[in-house]
Amino acid sequence: VYNLLTQSAKLDEMPSIYIKIKNKSETVYLQSIWGTYSHIAWIRTEDPVNGIMRLITTEDLVEDARLILDRLRNEIEFEEIEHEERSG
Repeated sequence: VYNLLTQSAKLDEMPSIYIKIKNKSETVYLQSIWGTYSHIAWIRTEDPVNGIMRLITTEDLVEDARLILDRLRNEIEFEEIEHEERSG
């Protein structure tokens, strides 16, 4: 249990990009696309009801993750949100 708690705390310290998907049914599609970019960032659903996704990356790969997100805007409608907005 201790290892799981410390791993979770480490994830919270890593750079993250929060996005809100307009059409929540595209969550699985976005996750499948990001699966091919798992060397850039991990994706997790933070709030499925509100379509909030979190990309967890490293300092040196944040800009690469943002570049991929910019390219995905042609396929999936979403907006980047601030960390504080993720629960509301």
